[in-house]
Amino acid sequence: MRFPLLVCLLVASGCARSLQEQLADLGPTRAEEPLTPEDTLIGLVLAQAALHGTVDFHPRHQVVVENRGNSLTPHAIPRGDSLTFFVLDTSQIQRLADRTGDFSYLRIAVPRIAGDTAHLAIASSRAFRDRSRPVLFLGGGACSLTAVRRGGNWEFVGHPACIIG
Repeated sequence: MRFPLLVCLLVASGCARSLQEQLADLGPTRAEEPLTPEDTLIGLVLAQAALHGTVDFHPRHQVVVENRGNSLTPHAIPRGDSLTFFVLDTSQIQRLADRTGDFSYLRIAVPRIAGDTAHLAIASSRAFRDRSRPVLFLGGGACSLTAVRRGGNWEFVGHPACIIG
């Protein structure tokens, strides 16, 4: 009697699909040409976080980004062959965590631009699978960055100011 139960449990656990498989089903967010300086700046900070990491977020080629209030458009997604971005709302992120397990994602604020200077903020967070009891988690973090426009191009200046939650 125990053997069939064990086989059923092993088969069921083997059927769980990975985060990468679930993201492939959703499909990446298609990147489009930036239309505004904000689009350009968001694309720069997302690419930087994906390629080099940020506080409590290691570099990766597939990046989930939270889109609160539909403020993040395809025009702000970096273009390139090596990076894939999945822009999801809060409920999509939670459903994904419930299906695949805990994972990290990025949140970004709309840049504040004054003349040729821009202030940006990016944060890492963690989505948790629904659990029957509370989870204590220390992690995530945020960075504030400054960019300046020189010769028509935006570039980061100084060091990011970061905190870990």
